[in-house]
Amino acid sequence: MKPGIHALRVLLCLTAFHSAASSPSQAASHEDVFNDRLLPIFRSSDPSSCVQCHLSSVDLKDYILPSSDQTFASLREQGLINLEEPSKSKILELISMGERDYDKGAVMIHEKMRKAEYEAFSNWIQACARDSRLKT
Repeated sequence: MKPGIHALRVLLCLTAFHSAASSPSQAASHEDVFNDRLLPIFRSSDPSSCVQCHLSSVDLKDYILPSSDQTFASLREQGLINLEEPSKSKILELISMGERDYDKGAVMIHEKMRKAEYEAFSNWIQACARDSRLKT
């Protein structure tokens, strides 16, 4: 299968999960969001949008650990999670950095994957922030 087709399949899968999990009346647990949205990024053979700026030296997969709790604790300890304002978490800022690239072709190439990654991490951080036991 061509890499572009695989990336499109992952994006479509993530979009479907986003639509299902974004209903305000049915707030998904952080474990569900992790399993449904972050693990597919981790398991994908496609590189993350990080390669746009960092080539192969940085990958979102380096930040995803085996469980939602472990991943959240690790990102929180690294200062990448803002519990008071989850939408202002440093990890989200880092994912968005590719939007400021001067190479508009690179921005377009990585736009869909970056958007899927941003939305997945944003939804997961929001879900984690609702879990009081993860705040310590």
